[in-house]
Amino acid sequence: MGDKPKSAKLASDTESGASADEEVLCGLYGLKISSLQCFANVQSFTFFYGLAGLMTQTLTFYVNSQVPNMEKQFGLSSAESGLLMSFNDIGFLLCSLFISSLARFVHIPRFLFYCTLLYGFSGIICSIPHYITPNIEDLYVTSGKTPDLALPNNITETESSIMPLCVPELQLENRNFTTCEDDNRKKIFKMVSPEFKALAIGIIAIGMMVQGIGKAPRAPFVTVYIDDNVEKRKTGFYIGIMSAAATMGPALAFGLGGYLSKIYVTLEDVPITPKDPRFIGAWWLGFLVFGLGSLLVAIPIILFPNRIKWNQKKVEEYRKDMPKEKPLLTTRAKVKDRVSSYWRIMKNPIYISILVTNCAMVCGQAGYISFLAKYIQTQFGTPLWQSNLILAVTKLVGLAIGAFVGGFLTRKIPMIPRNTFGLLLILFVVQNGTFIFGFFLGCDQPRVVGPESYHGIAALPLSNCSRGCNCDGEQFFSICGSDGVNYHSPCFAGCLKSLSGGGLYENCTCIGDGGTARAGMCDSDCKTLIPWSIFTFIGSVAGMAKAMLSFIAKIRCVEDRDKSTAMGIQSFFLSLLAFLPAPILFGLIIDTTCLIWMTGCSGGGACLFYDIEDFRNKIHLSSLMFYTVAAGSTTFAFIKTRKWKTWRPRGHNKEKTVLCMPS
Repeated sequence: MGDKPKSAKLASDTESGASADEEVLCGLYGLKISSLQCFANVQSFTFFYGLAGLMTQTLTFYVNSQVPNMEKQFGLSSAESGLLMSFNDIGFLLCSLFISSLARFVHIPRFLFYCTLLYGFSGIICSIPHYITPNIEDLYVTSGKTPDLALPNNITETESSIMPLCVPELQLENRNFTTCEDDNRKKIFKMVSPEFKALAIGIIAIGMMVQGIGKAPRAPFVTVYIDDNVEKRKTGFYIGIMSAAATMGPALAFGLGGYLSKIYVTLEDVPITPKDPRFIGAWWLGFLVFGLGSLLVAIPIILFPNRIKWNQKKVEEYRKDMPKEKPLLTTRAKVKDRVSSYWRIMKNPIYISILVTNCAMVCGQAGYISFLAKYIQTQFGTPLWQSNLILAVTKLVGLAIGAFVGGFLTRKIPMIPRNTFGLLLILFVVQNGTFIFGFFLGCDQPRVVGPESYHGIAALPLSNCSRGCNCDGEQFFSICGSDGVNYHSPCFAGCLKSLSGGGLYENCTCIGDGGTARAGMCDSDCKTLIPWSIFTFIGSVAGMAKAMLSFIAKIRCVEDRDKSTAMGIQSFFLSLLAFLPAPILFGLIIDTTCLIWMTGCSGGGACLFYDIEDFRNKIHLSSLMFYTVAAGSTTFAFIKTRKWKTWRPRGHNKEKTVLCMPS
């Protein structure tokens, strides 16, 4: 815009005309600053809200990258971790249907500003449990905290409990712990009290719920704002840009999550490495960074006008098309209008089939990706930081590329029903085909010298050298010997001395030649990580391209007046039937594959050791069942519409159509 807004030439001299001019100027409520008017266009809104979408999506997915760290700090099972993630969608469900119908009655940029603020505050709330954790010196490894221990004369019973060394002269039955606090102090893996665990879960759950409330208006409001302010044929272009930016959010989340997983939770230099089972990454720092980032990127959004100024012809068309009778509708008429809209949509078989497809597909994907960083860490033996970086590149960059592939297909191929659903079926074959390889691209269960009751057929026979060490099978602390063999604990390797805070062990009699060992499992000779990553990348590209086509089908199969309602209904059911239950369901399934749990007199905690073959088969089979339902529903839509030339069967009026922003 110039120094003097041209809107004065377009408006009439009436009060309503002056008010309309105010609606197209950038500023904060009544304060309209001339230097800001050059940003009063859709391109600027797309850029600034693209940044906000990037940041808020980053915050949404960041929790997935930190599941193992949070489980170790608070003693959470996978089902409890899934419950925490589901609170995001509980907040979303509380207001999604109500919010989606408000887009025509509110100042959209201001509303989106407040929603982005909610995202920022939610991140800060989720970081609070770290600051109020009690007895922090007892829960964490700190620099210089754990002394080097050695036999035979200078070790106490407490020290031998903390580091399960081979201690022949001590008898397990004499180790009587008088309180839970004493018991916890003598455990390798510390557990917070049940009371604080409940408090921490409650605080993080509130943060996730606030995040879900802030997420609810994003898709319908942004879609309506863009669609009302550009030519119909350009809506998809701008929505596609913001969708691509938002899709990069998870990649940023897992990328930074990987970096923070290399930093110890207290931000101190500690004598243990990320491969040490006791290592907890700085999970809380990412919530703080992304929370403050969301607050920052929210600021420009509030300055945008309620509608964008077009040329004079467009302004006149806008005023002419505005439904002047709507403000005069009675409450009863408004309710009747909404009910009619819901009824038209719910009796549309094509929309219902798309809804079933998306619910089933998202349920399989949401549960899978919620624990994918944990899966990579467990299955391929990589440290968590490396798992997150692999995931950022293979899974989530693939989604961004898939968004562009989907946009290319929609531009080059006429999106009539037969073509749309036919392409969807082809992409289903590609995605599901690459996913099936996940059953076979995994590693064998690690062989461990330890009690057969814990390791089953993967247990290696115990050596005579450790039979007199009085090793406690409940004290699991995996180490890798210099002979390349995994041991249940230093005791089962006959180790007599620990160094570097328990990160290194010497004088391990079962290893031979004064053998040494280090904390953590031995590096696997499994070579399937790279092939798995390639197939995952291909599947991600196909999956996102398929999602873009599905969005087109969802909007074009309903009347233009019902598009906001259609988006609201799908968002509601995706949260209710997919995003909300999937993490809990998959968490429960993953828990059934656990072999060794963190235990204490105050209750159970996180899983310490999995049956990785069972883990691999169950998580892939669970997702594949949902994908099969989705493919079947898409096949029904293809058969139903294979002879349609347009998105309306004979007898229906043609309607203008738009794309919508993915929720």
